Amino acid sequence: MVKKVAAALTMILLPISLIASVSFKGGVDLDAVFMNADSLGGWVSAYVAEPRFSVLFSSEDLKAEAEGTYMFFRSTDEKAEELLSHTLKKGFNLEKAYVKFRFPSFNDGMMSLTAGRIPVSWGMGSYYRIGDTLFLDDFSNEEIGKDKGRSTWIVSASQSFGDIVKADIAFVPPFDTDTGKEKLAAMLSASFDDRFFKEARVSYSYDFSNVHKASALIDMNLFLDVVLGVESTFSAPDDAKALINISKSFSVEAEEGNSYPMNVFLCSLLDFEAGKYHLLPAYTVGIGSRTSVSLFAPLEFGSAGFGYALGASASFLMVDGVDIKCSVSYSDYEEAALTASLGMQARF
Repeated sequence: MVKKVAAALTMILLPISLIASVSFKGGVDLDAVFMNADSLGGWVSAYVAEPRFSVLFSSEDLKAEAEGTYMFFRSTDEKAEELLSHTLKKGFNLEKAYVKFRFPSFNDGMMSLTAGRIPVSWGMGSYYRIGDTLFLDDFSNEEIGKDKGRSTWIVSASQSFGDIVKADIAFVPPFDTDTGKEKLAAMLSASFDDRFFKEARVSYSYDFSNVHKASALIDMNLFLDVVLGVESTFSAPDDAKALINISKSFSVEAEEGNSYPMNVFLCSLLDFEAGKYHLLPAYTVGIGSRTSVSLFAPLEFGSAGFGYALGASASFLMVDGVDIKCSVSYSDYEEAALTASLGMQARF
């Protein structure tokens, strides 16, 4: 009788516990973009909308998540719409669809197994990035100071060895990779409980089109936060990139008792093979608990000449989950261009 009651309770409580472990999230990004350049023939406008929805199941040893977005953008000017299409992808985009298992393994360590499509961040960089050896092409963070990876299909295993060392191995199937080829990759990382050294990473990937890529990174605290890194695909004697990332967070106390958190960034990416050298000074300040302002000036030097941009952006938290964002920038690379945007980001 007791066994039957226990079995009945299990059958009743199991679905309830599973449902209780499921959460749903969603949101929408809305932007109005205004551009002026010689090639556009004056001011043009474009409108962008990206709704998103995700579902997450999480328990002590299992995590599963799926997230999708749908991108719309529209402009009455064909050149403006073509320009947007270089950076934005219309239609449905599957950001996440993965399952992750976590369980104890040998030497009191933990192992995680992941399969599916998931954002991967093996590299470092507050804006410019290197060390993302799972990808052959470069990408930058969407916002200064944010460490955000890029999604790819992957099957991976991660094993911790105590509290310091962790090893990752990964296989990338040829679904939507930049080369359409499979990849095998491995990363060894170490996190230090040290005054000066925070983390070190070395990683390597082999693309089945016979492309190798390797990287070494170190994150230090030398009064300033300093990230140094190098990477190469070994295609030529000068095939090397170097990253220098310096940042500092501090707070200024005003006489009226208000506190203003500030961040200063100086990021540089040196591409020796392409002969391009990038430098980005940036500054952010928080005003109150709802407003932040950023100033930035990306510069590019090299064999192709000199290019620069000057920009400012601001974000205002209207209510929890709803931000109003605006930005303006002037750039002079291949041609002079002025861009302004106003948008809203809502999450629930």
